Amino acid sequence: MVATTRTALHPTLKCPRCKRTEALVPHFMPRHSPYPWILRQEALFAYAEGDKGYRPTAAAWEVNWQTLWRWAREAGQVPVRTYIDASVLIAAFQGDELTSRRAMEILDDPERELVVSDYLRLEVLPKPIFLNRLEEVEFMQEVLDCAAEDVPSSPHLTARALGLAAKYNIHHEERLSSPRA
Repeated sequence: MVATTRTALHPTLKCPRCKRTEALVPHFMPRHSPYPWILRQEALFAYAEGDKGYRPTAAAWEVNWQTLWRWAREAGQVPVRTYIDASVLIAAFQGDELTSRRAMEILDDPERELVVSDYLRLEVLPKPIFLNRLEEVEFMQEVLDCAAEDVPSSPHLTARALGLAAKYNIHHEERLSSPRA
C-alpha cells in the first residue's frame, strides 16, 4: 500500500495492484462518520441532561437534529413515543383485572414516553364528568397531566367542546349530524 493524502484529517492508502483506496480513520473517529466520538458523546450528554429537545441541542452542537436523534437511539436513550388511545385509558380504569393490568403496564412502562392531546381529553373526560364519577375523572386527569408530550389544539375550541360534551352527555360514539333516512 502506498500512502496518499486526501486531506490532513483523512489520509488514505492506495493499493498499487487493485488501485483501491482505504481511509485511515483515527481511533477517535467512528467509522463512516465525520463526527469525532467526543463530539458525539458531549452532544448526547447535553441532550440527556437538558430539557430542550433534539433540535435546539443539535443546533447548539452544530449537528443535524436527525443525526442526534439517531445517536440517541443507538445509545438507547430514546424512549418509545406512545400516543395513548382512549381505549387504553378506559381499560386501565374500567377493565377487568387482566385488561386493566395490561393497560397499566403500558401507562407505567418506563421505556415509553406518553403522548396525549386535547382530542383524547374529549374522548375520556365528558362522560365521567357528566356522571359525576370523580375517581375516574381524577385518574384520567392524572394520566393526561403526567404525559411527556401534550399535542395542543385550539384551547378555545377544546374548552367549548369539553363543556358542551360534559353538559349534554355527548361522547365520541354519538353523531352530531341528523340520522340517515
